[in-house]
Amino acid sequence: MATPVDFDVIEALARAILGQLAPLSGDRGTGTATVENTSGAEVVLPPNMYLLPVVGGELADDLVFKVAPNPATELPHGKGGDWTIPPGGSLSVAIRSNLGGARHNLSAGTVLRFDPLLESLADEATVDADITDGADRPEGVLALRRAVYYEDLDASAIEKDIADGRLAQLPGAMLVWTQSTPAEGRTATTNQGSTRLADGMRAFTENYRLFVVSSSFASSGKRRGDGARLMQAITRLLTDQQVTTDGEQLTNMGSLEIVNRSRFVRGEKHYVYAMTLRVNRVISRTDARTFLPWLRTRLQQALPGRPAPEPTTPLTVVDIGVPIPPGP
Repeated sequence: MATPVDFDVIEALARAILGQLAPLSGDRGTGTATVENTSGAEVVLPPNMYLLPVVGGELADDLVFKVAPNPATELPHGKGGDWTIPPGGSLSVAIRSNLGGARHNLSAGTVLRFDPLLESLADEATVDADITDGADRPEGVLALRRAVYYEDLDASAIEKDIADGRLAQLPGAMLVWTQSTPAEGRTATTNQGSTRLADGMRAFTENYRLFVVSSSFASSGKRRGDGARLMQAITRLLTDQQVTTDGEQLTNMGSLEIVNRSRFVRGEKHYVYAMTLRVNRVISRTDARTFLPWLRTRLQQALPGRPAPEPTTPLTVVDIGVPIPPGP
């Protein structure tokens, strides 16, 4: 399935990073949903296409689901797993939540909306049967209750950003994109160093900050302990990863790098720790130019003749026309 020009790579990477934290959040919800093909040709639906449920008439962007691999076409080491939707028909495909937790248990008939929307497929799919296997981690066990992708976490307005970002249960994590930079940093020459991989291809580094927010009315020691332990557990799940456990590519070059970890802010109700992450991605130019076809190549070469007083004509070595592409 071709990547559209307006595809949001930054958000897709954020979802993949958060999905890698699923072991800290509990058991994931799994089930099936019916997908409709609106075209007259079969459509191949790869795994890890994202869907958001409509809950209470609102698109729940904090309850992220994805298409799971097709067992019939899945290959070893997380390869393959495509679903083929028949022309003008429908197919029940496997789905799973990006994170764990009982809140991902959806009822039969729940509408799921593809995000982003996919060409030739209906915008919405429908959950076939109740999802019941999503579960929280047991009480007393270190757990990540929520993990969301959001715009920012302001030290002066933590309560507001936590509420706006739907980080309703704590401890939780908030992932924020900060900037894109050339993979080799700023370069002085016009060739851009190793950042320019080829004509129309450049390597960029996507930079994120991941905030770990802990809250407990028991004691400051409890808040500090939960936040610090979660930060270390997240480090172990993310550091040096190239591909997630679900088979999503995190980086095209190298691996996910954790640049630093620090305490961000401390308040009466919260301890917030921050981690800076970066991954390298290759950006390709979208080119809509058209060119005249190259139909034939002519090769001519000759040895020069001798000058006077004993002139000779040049000796033709080769003079042929080659069709493009060459024939058999």
